[in-house]
Amino acid sequence: MGGGTGTRSRFLALDATRDTALAHGWGYEMTVRTLDPASPETLIARAAETFVVDGARTHAITSFAGSDAIGGVWVVPLDAP
Repeated sequence: MGGGTGTRSRFLALDATRDTALAHGWGYEMTVRTLDPASPETLIARAAETFVVDGARTHAITSFAGSDAIGGVWVVPLDAP
């Protein structure tokens, strides 16, 4: 992601799982962490229907199906510890 060096380097991990209930057929989970073994993972999104990361790699934009409180588009900063 371009932030930090050595064990403080930050990474965005993406996991895709088949989910035929979603329009595109996939659900995405995004987490951010560093190389430091003591560093916790920070969950950015779980079961997101679509996702994109901005060009500066500072924000993730995700969308969730549905009309409930979670449904819609979310913009999330990627500044995890």
